[in-house]
Amino acid sequence: MTKLVVKTVLITVAAIILTLAAVYLCLALFFPKTLAKGWEDIGSYNLSLKYYEKQYEKTEDITDLSVICVKVNSEKDAVRAVKYLKILTENPKFSDLCAAEDANIAIDYGFTAYELYYGKYAIAAYYQGGITAAVNVANTATQHEYTEHNAFYVILSVVKTLTASDGQAIAAAVSEIKSGLTDGEQIGFADRDIDLANGIL
Repeated sequence: MTKLVVKTVLITVAAIILTLAAVYLCLALFFPKTLAKGWEDIGSYNLSLKYYEKQYEKTEDITDLSVICVKVNSEKDAVRAVKYLKILTENPKFSDLCAAEDANIAIDYGFTAYELYYGKYAIAAYYQGGITAAVNVANTATQHEYTEHNAFYVILSVVKTLTASDGQAIAAAVSEIKSGLTDGEQIGFADRDIDLANGIL
């Protein structure tokens, strides 16, 4: 009798485990975003990002790509951040995505979506490839206008390991950009960033 009970319990447990495994596999294949949110809710960064990546691979939708770019850690996960932020910023629909996010009152980054994505990209580039890589990204980001929370300013504000030579590289790049600016407000932002860069010891 005891053996029968134990056998029944083991069969039941095995059936439950197999069912859960089948459900998990189904979610992973067809609803990776659901798994991503679930892992995010319990604080598993790596598994959460893994399934956000799978969601994007499944749809190739720029909004799914933007989710990865918002959630990825630019400092601790620089390689993945550079990979996806490069894809995002080079996407032909990037400008439309930024405009839509800026118009959506439910999304409030505290600055423009363009500034957010390029700022994260520049930070990730710094941690992956150093100041030259970061300056290259920031130069690309500021080629049309020099905004308040531009990528240079984000690097200067966020990266705590900048050296004096990093500051000199940023100051030189911003000075070159400033020479082509005509808007007074943008020139003011450039002067601010040059001062910040030159102040790094």
